[in-house]
Amino acid sequence: KAAEGAGRVVSASDPIIVYLDTSDYVRLYTAADDSDYGNIRSSLLSFVDSRTVRIGLSFPIVFELLQDCSPEFLEDRLARANFLERVCGAHAFAHLADMRDGRLHLSDDGIWMPREVVRRFNLSGLEKELTKRIRSDTRGNRKQRRALSRSQTIRDVIRANRDAFDLSASDLPFPFPDEFVRERYFTRYLLREITEAEAAAALARWFTEPSVFFQVWFKYYGQPNLLKSLIDNHIDKFFSTIQGVVDARAAVATKREELMQKIRVMEDAARKLPFALSASILNKAKELRRQLAKRLGLQPVELINLYSTIGRERAQFMEAYFEGATRGAYRSKRSDLVDMMHAMYIPDCDLWRGDRGFSDVLIKNNVAYKERIVRSLEDLPARISDALSRKSSFGGAPR
Repeated sequence: KAAEGAGRVVSASDPIIVYLDTSDYVRLYTAADDSDYGNIRSSLLSFVDSRTVRIGLSFPIVFELLQDCSPEFLEDRLARANFLERVCGAHAFAHLADMRDGRLHLSDDGIWMPREVVRRFNLSGLEKELTKRIRSDTRGNRKQRRALSRSQTIRDVIRANRDAFDLSASDLPFPFPDEFVRERYFTRYLLREITEAEAAAALARWFTEPSVFFQVWFKYYGQPNLLKSLIDNHIDKFFSTIQGVVDARAAVATKREELMQKIRVMEDAARKLPFALSASILNKAKELRRQLAKRLGLQPVELINLYSTIGRERAQFMEAYFEGATRGAYRSKRSDLVDMMHAMYIPDCDLWRGDRGFSDVLIKNNVAYKERIVRSLEDLPARISDALSRKSSFGGAPR
């Protein structure tokens, strides 16, 4: 079960942590310099450059903003990715799969995808793959094969047959940035021509820098995408849990509508009766309507599934959405599941931007941290300035 995180004290020297909605990045990226959004972009970048504000990447932001595209849109996607890097730098919120202490911490290592996926793409794994390849290619006797188990001998084999054993993109067991292959980082690391830190930094670029990641991602255009299958496995549980609750609530809503229809039929029939008879029936119908209009909470089994996945603190945001959608106060959209993913980061930032309709539902349902929700991008610069002023005045505030 995910633990519920306690608030921490933010000192006056700590930056304000901001979470932007995907649509914000699109508006800011496309805005002309002299437009309203262009001015907001300038303000935000000024805050970022002064280190008074940190804006973090997240898994849903990267995938919503970049998306799959055909070749004619590649340059636009790369420009979007470069803008993400300009705004966020190396700051990234943890993936839901990496929730620790009930928190999705903002890191400065740029990793926004599941760390289990990141761990699969490492120098040690590559070295094992190359060792296996050398052993299978060698036709030596038993003594030679034993000798190949020593790392120095492996390096000697590579050094003596550099062209034969240098890695190309097709040789690698998974995709890598062009630079990593072109500059022969891995072979140079095995030969100790560069340090492990240098090779690891080059390798890390594809899962920390959106522009590099998207170039790797685009290599799969028109064919099965290995990266997609790797990453999707870590979000399926989240989506399946939400979908289970959505289905359950839809069934309840359908049943309630059926009961409302029966009440309406009962009321129509009662109005045709003498007052003495109809009054009692109409009062009963009124009570039934009141009961059906009550807040419809999640069922215990659904709560257990949600809490075990994301914790009670985050489950409240979904519950607020389900309430609004079920009672008709909010019209569900196909993008709602992604909006819920964005909402998971509300407890971990000072100011949070999301879809306006979704934000209104959260505020109206009086969720925790509702004071962190910024309903419009236009309000954000003033909200940041106010937060910085209050933090400076009071020497830090609980987050």
